[in-house]
Amino acid sequence: MAISSNSLSTLLLAMIISASLSSLSGCSRDSRQSGGPIPTTHQASTTATHEPSVTPARPLPARAQTTTVPPEETTPSPFVEPAPLTSPIDCQIEPTNRKQRRLSVKRLVTEQRTQQIGQTRKFLNQATPMYRDSLVIEFKKILQNSDSGNLHIAVCKVSPDGLIEQLDGFVIPQHDPDMLTTVTREYTELTDHRLTIQLEGEDPDHHSQINIDLIYSTGQPWLPLYRDEPQLAATGFLDLHLHQTGAMAFNGGWYWGSHEPGALTERLPHCDGEHGSFHEYGFLLKNKSSRDFLYSIAPKHDVDDFLKAHRGRTDPAQYLRSDDRKHQQVAFEHLRDAHARGLSLVISTMVENFTLTNLMSNAGKGNQQWDRNTMESIKRQLISIKKISDEQDWFEVVYDPWHARKVIGEGKLAVVIGAEFSNIFPASDGPWQQQLHDLYDLGLRHLQPVHKIDSQFNSTHNQGFPFDIVNIFHALNTPEIPNAPAIERFFYGLEEPSIGLTRAGYKLLDEMVRLNMIVDLSHSGLVSQIESSDYLLQQHNFYPWIYSHWAAKDVALLEQTKQVGGMIALGWGQPVPESTLVVSEVNLPNDLTCSDWQRQLYQRYKNYVDYGINFSLSTDMNGFTSVIQPNFGPSACLLSDEEKDRSDQVKTVAVMQEYYPDQPDWVNQYWAQGTPHIGLLPGVIYDLKEVLGIDTTELENSTENFLVMWERTYDQNRQPVLESSTGY
Repeated sequence: MAISSNSLSTLLLAMIISASLSSLSGCSRDSRQSGGPIPTTHQASTTATHEPSVTPARPLPARAQTTTVPPEETTPSPFVEPAPLTSPIDCQIEPTNRKQRRLSVKRLVTEQRTQQIGQTRKFLNQATPMYRDSLVIEFKKILQNSDSGNLHIAVCKVSPDGLIEQLDGFVIPQHDPDMLTTVTREYTELTDHRLTIQLEGEDPDHHSQINIDLIYSTGQPWLPLYRDEPQLAATGFLDLHLHQTGAMAFNGGWYWGSHEPGALTERLPHCDGEHGSFHEYGFLLKNKSSRDFLYSIAPKHDVDDFLKAHRGRTDPAQYLRSDDRKHQQVAFEHLRDAHARGLSLVISTMVENFTLTNLMSNAGKGNQQWDRNTMESIKRQLISIKKISDEQDWFEVVYDPWHARKVIGEGKLAVVIGAEFSNIFPASDGPWQQQLHDLYDLGLRHLQPVHKIDSQFNSTHNQGFPFDIVNIFHALNTPEIPNAPAIERFFYGLEEPSIGLTRAGYKLLDEMVRLNMIVDLSHSGLVSQIESSDYLLQQHNFYPWIYSHWAAKDVALLEQTKQVGGMIALGWGQPVPESTLVVSEVNLPNDLTCSDWQRQLYQRYKNYVDYGINFSLSTDMNGFTSVIQPNFGPSACLLSDEEKDRSDQVKTVAVMQEYYPDQPDWVNQYWAQGTPHIGLLPGVIYDLKEVLGIDTTELENSTENFLVMWERTYDQNRQPVLESSTGY
């Protein structure tokens, strides 16, 4: 089938715009997606049979403690009569008709204002099961017609197997429409359940607005429990950025395999070869004009990844390769292997991109039962990590640096929960502060204010096709996001937009500092990096930050990072401005490394050691990035563009075994396979130390350096780590 480049452009634009607008269709206050079907009903039990597995981390907020009303009581108001105990409406099954669902079934978020018109029942459904036992909800009437009758409310919970249990029912009385009415309730035994709130007017002409606030968190900083206990320096190295739950992102349609505990045969099974692509459009590569056009706007490797199925590599022995970006790279048993070989801490970063998620969902790929909203995906991923921590004896989520020291001292892997996602804290889900507090209460301790798409806080640099197009549509359809950065990149071709932090961006930094969170400036544009680092250094007394997987964009930024005691990534496959490589050179034998990009890894290592800045390994696994290639064997230099590299490197591992006869088997695997999964990451350090003879002390102590940096966030009398040579 022949296709012109104009037709191709139209097709690609249609796909991208459709996915972008799908994600934006729920941005209005009362037009959110459904929280999922509720298939059956079940009467409430009079005895509690559910044993909660999670205790709330903090007491209820002051306003909830003083105004909470158990379901069996009512709260008198000086302005209105008490709400009756029993509501005339009971919980119902939501409609299955698509048109009715679109009108009456919405997503229940942390805070929302909703309208109730007439007697048609409205369903507000929670999309993600609760990871807490109790919750306070505040219902506040904003306005109501004077002659429209009462507003009836039923509150129910839905069990994992879909049974509905009614928790409460009450009435917001009519009375004076200008008089506010507030009802506050506390509900318990909610762990692993979803809430559904159902509204119904008493009169056909009923019209009211009600604000519903789910009070998860007090927004108070976590108080370290082990800060005053004597502890030893942490041992081992860390991975500053990996996406352990990447297979749950993008509607579960891209990465094959699971991060959950279990045997590798269960978590990395045979695949169908069709996930992680839009192979249905593979015909575009068969036509020369369309193929040339695609390769002109995006790297060939990326185009092939998106438009080609991999039916020839469906067995784990075939798809676990260093050039693969479609299969699980952080399987649980592989992570356990890495921990046994020296990995002591990871930042497990939740990830999501609404455009790819909607493309996957619209193509029928992944889990069609999941709510595709970005915030729901982040919650699902975060709760998954928390549950693994609850169940495993060697893997533990940590909430502060002293907690991490204790966990590492007990021989466990310390896991810091982070987040990197587009459409961060959308207005449709309530105040961004409350959304941040909710995730913080669940364990979030690291955050990037921006990813591939401009946010209400920050602007990114030019990400190229298709993100420049997505940014335009996202900015034009999201009032809280400035339009200028997207316009500058798309219409004027600017690599770096002239606008950096927004007013909300400065407030977000303030809040992260107050909560002792780890600020990550990766993906921020140059102006954003400059404004963020200046603000944290000057207004927040040398508060440290990290570049977990994208580089500081000039030497001054690198110098500031060093001055505040921050940390940068010794990553690969990520752009590092040459201006940051300022100190030393290292010469390596050509037969020990693959192409130039891998030599740069070793160059950067030597450079950063000499420069005196904190750094760490950073794999970005499950994040669409290249990993370390094998140096030897039949798969040597898989990603090299130079034939000479490949011909020189195709050597047997047996030759290396003659030189280094006592190395463990996993080192042989690293030489032959590179790092197709996290279990072979320690091979990088082995290679540096044993083969190249480089002093790896700084890398092997990177966990300790990271914890010292994190501890600085709690020090109100921070001083610069070293005097700056540039005058900052």
